[in-house]
Amino acid sequence: MLENISDPRYFLMIDETINHAWVLALMRKDFTNGNDLCCLVITRFANYCLSIQCLLKFKKELQQIFTCTKLVESSHGKSKVGKEIATIIL
Repeated sequence: MLENISDPRYFLMIDETINHAWVLALMRKDFTNGNDLCCLVITRFANYCLSIQCLLKFKKELQQIFTCTKLVESSHGKSKVGKEIATIIL
């Protein structure tokens, strides 16, 4: 299961979008009260587990981000990668 989450076809696209500074600032300010979705730890296995926990904890907020007007109308939301990620998240 964790192998699929780290699949470069999905994880890298999601990681690049989530970690983009503007998107990250929007998420922190408007949706997660300053919390991050991912925590970095020493081992890759623990990182995947903690990332899954954070994504589940903020599932509703993450879905709201990808439907909010600010993101949908931005260049990130209109890009091919942004649309693919929105499809995955929603």
